[in-house]
Amino acid sequence: MKVIVAVAESRVRPEAVVARFGMKPEDVRVIDMGKEKLMLFSLGDTVRLDTIELLSMEGMKKVYSFVKPYKLIHKELKPRNFSVKIKGKPLFGAGLKLIAGFTCRCTREDRNILKKTRRLSQRGIDSFYFRITDTRKADLAMIKELLSGIKEKGFNIFITLPSPDVIEYLKEIADVFVVEKSNMQDFALLREAGKSKIPLMVRKSPWATLDEFILAAEYVVCEGNANVILCVGGVFTADQKVVPDIISLMSLKEQTYLPIVMEVGANYSERYIPYLAKFAKDIDCDGILLENYHVIGDICCLPGK
Repeated sequence: MKVIVAVAESRVRPEAVVARFGMKPEDVRVIDMGKEKLMLFSLGDTVRLDTIELLSMEGMKKVYSFVKPYKLIHKELKPRNFSVKIKGKPLFGAGLKLIAGFTCRCTREDRNILKKTRRLSQRGIDSFYFRITDTRKADLAMIKELLSGIKEKGFNIFITLPSPDVIEYLKEIADVFVVEKSNMQDFALLREAGKSKIPLMVRKSPWATLDEFILAAEYVVCEGNANVILCVGGVFTADQKVVPDIISLMSLKEQTYLPIVMEVGANYSERYIPYLAKFAKDIDCDGILLENYHVIGDICCLPGK
């Protein structure tokens, strides 16, 4: 199986390419990226496609032939002026985007979250991630009511997407859906999230390889949703300590154009967190997900924030 990806202007018709090279319509998959199109050709052993002749067609910009299992999110295929947008505005800017994380357990203590978001907003934080631990319908309704008050303030809401069944229910309140580590390879969930066209953040499982993680994001992009964020957490050492996955973070920056967020969980020692934030900025991470509420204020005071 040979895979070729072509970047073409939006006016190029895939039917013309199919007819010119004698291919079948099912051999071509088209993804609309706005002003450009990505054409993905999956060719068997009997089909020959001259990449030079393909590039010579009117409207064709670039042609790539890949041997890697992932194609659409390769760094060389970055669309022009690409950025993950929320409410029409780019989510990530020149600096390090700080996302404050909370766990919703559907108890009375969740009411304190609203107070905490107000305090953090005074520090300049406008993005909040809410991890749902219970997915019963009644509990989701309680969470939706709680987050409605936060959304009215104009904040960006990241919320766990537990299953495809709740996409329609939560899409009114969510600015970004989050696929948790345990669901990273739930391909049915990834495909439905891609069809929703709502920005999606995929969290890397500590047991997943880098290729498996990238392919999970590829499933979303294949459905026409290029607004994907990659979130990389820590890995366990032999003595069960959590350390940043430095190799994965730096490798992702070399291989894909998608924005990358470094996750700093609550199990990290507080004294290390400011240094981890500086490290994330040094390796050009786009954001940092921080689930330790008590030190978020310290991060906001870092030079260059």
